[in-house]
Amino acid sequence: MTMPLDARIYIATAPELVEAALLRRLNHLGFHNVTLGKQVDIRSRSAVMAFFEKELPDYVFLNAANIYSAADPFKPATWLHDNLLSVANVIEASYLYDVTKLLCLDCASTFLQPMILPWYVETLPPEQLDGTLRACQVTRRAIVELCRSYRAQYSCDFVSAVTSNVYGAGRWTQVPRGHLVPALIKEVVHAKELELRRIDLLGSAAQRHDLVHLDDLTDALVYLMNQVSQPECISVESGQPYSLAELAQLVSNMVGYRGQFEFVGSGPFSVLLDQPEMPTLQSLGWQTRVPLGDGLHSEYRWYMQHRHHDLPG
Repeated sequence: MTMPLDARIYIATAPELVEAALLRRLNHLGFHNVTLGKQVDIRSRSAVMAFFEKELPDYVFLNAANIYSAADPFKPATWLHDNLLSVANVIEASYLYDVTKLLCLDCASTFLQPMILPWYVETLPPEQLDGTLRACQVTRRAIVELCRSYRAQYSCDFVSAVTSNVYGAGRWTQVPRGHLVPALIKEVVHAKELELRRIDLLGSAAQRHDLVHLDDLTDALVYLMNQVSQPECISVESGQPYSLAELAQLVSNMVGYRGQFEFVGSGPFSVLLDQPEMPTLQSLGWQTRVPLGDGLHSEYRWYMQHRHHDLPG
């Protein structure tokens, strides 16, 4: 079922950059009756029900996990409480108010990309890393089972999906300094300017990473909403993983850095979220459009234009 252009669409919650990109994508396609999640506190059941009763959305995009600020200490009990309440409230309201379709997206992997800079990982206490990972695992399992259960019990068209690591211009102020693509670009630019001969990266040179550009992600979300209806959780990925060594060399060639990379130890998230076998969106007919080289160049240009607004340090 394809969304009609006059559909009432609600983007319940998403990282700010994803929300803005999805809104641009929907507007470009001709959808202008779109409400953003910041207008309601979805942790409150009464607020969510009042919002749905007033707005009566037809289609709902829900991000399954709000990511805490990297500047704040991670509080696992609060994080789990808030996220599980939010997901449960929006899913229940979508059932009660006859939403045509709900897409529940888990993009936590984007914010748990392997941290590749040893100096950054050393600033994070082990319990924070472990608590973050376990909390995201619980939330992922919850959203998959909730969507599947509402489909089975109430015949709701609720779909769940997870993304691989998302990158794209504009993510710099939303992620910790150790995350993959921003960290690589920033560190290589820094090393070139200081004429450093070596960059230390945390992790195996052979460790592979699947990257999805932000523009491809928003295209995938619309495709999922229009074309996919099944109980299995869908994996949104490029299908073309690159090793850490390959990514480092791509960025090095792009920036013009002539030094060497030293791969040391293993990252704290070398195994990210437990991700059992699941169908990919590509197997259902969707394809990425942004080649990795083009996406990296776009993000590099954005960084060079906005670097003075980047995170300190």
